[in-house]
Amino acid sequence: MDLNRFFSFFNNRSNDETEENLSGFKKTPYFKIGVFTKLIINGLSFKKQVVMFFENSDGNLDMKDVDLMGEFMMYHRAWYWISQLDWTDEEWLNDLRRSSDDELLTALKLSIDFFEDEEEFERCAFLKKIQDFVENYLAIPE
Repeated sequence: MDLNRFFSFFNNRSNDETEENLSGFKKTPYFKIGVFTKLIINGLSFKKQVVMFFENSDGNLDMKDVDLMGEFMMYHRAWYWISQLDWTDEEWLNDLRRSSDDELLTALKLSIDFFEDEEEFERCAFLKKIQDFVENYLAIPE
């Protein structure tokens, strides 16, 4: 591999062009599905780290409240991204197929459990529809 050639790829682009490409990518369904998944999957690990940090720094804090608030923020922020799914948009459906894997299924199931506890049943129904789509897609032999 020619590293000079590889790194020249980045040097030939202006910051504006790179930012424009990144901004465009952030608007894609693929990005939004990925953010949803990573927020849930990585958020569980991050939440544990935050709780441990606060346990060690301030003994007066109620750690249950810190844990619940972290969980609330994580699931609601993840919801923001996945709630933009448009069942009538072929790009969304193609990117949902492309993103279908065990991590997405886990994130969906955990989110459904969370929103059931919150009695947010419309959200549960929306997420369940996505879960069914992903499970059906994964069940199709290639």
